[in-house]
Amino acid sequence: MNLPGRHRPTAEKIKADYDKVVREYYLEDGKALISCKVRGMDDIISHYSVKNRENMNPELSAYLDDNIFYVPLEHPIIIRFCGCEFTKDEQEIIRRTILLDYEFKLGLAKQNLKRNYLYSAVTLCLGILFLFLYSRLANSGPVGSLLTVFFWFFLFEFGGSWWSKGIALRDEVKHAQRIMNAEIQFESYLGYRK
Repeated sequence: MNLPGRHRPTAEKIKADYDKVVREYYLEDGKALISCKVRGMDDIISHYSVKNRENMNPELSAYLDDNIFYVPLEHPIIIRFCGCEFTKDEQEIIRRTILLDYEFKLGLAKQNLKRNYLYSAVTLCLGILFLFLYSRLANSGPVGSLLTVFFWFFLFEFGGSWWSKGIALRDEVKHAQRIMNAEIQFESYLGYRK
């Protein structure tokens, strides 16, 4: 609702300073602090889990992924659970579960990255093969046109897999590694830190 005489700023007029926003919202002593308000173990560990085979609550995983996405790579991560007091055993279960969850994600991302490298190499080789065949046949007829189409198709596939998908998969690897290296802290109160 707009009040008379008051103007709402448009997106063009707002100047966002990314570094300033990250500094004010996330950073504490040079580390990125991700605070998580929890009421108990079920907010961290999936309630479907069984003892010694705990899985992370998917909502917590999404929350961590969403927040860590905005933090520049040069800042180490602190994950701080607030609002509930955990025993030493529960803290160990939480640390182990988060580490294992992101270890799985890291392994999967590395496996997908390896497959992507193989796919990229195959598409590049096929593209070079069709370029070689085109140059050898020196045929501008239908066969030459078909070879040109194949060359450009495989060159396009190589570019998409090597650059676009490859960058996304390398980012997944870095993201999982960052969370695996995160410091995990526990606080029993919900107050704001001074």
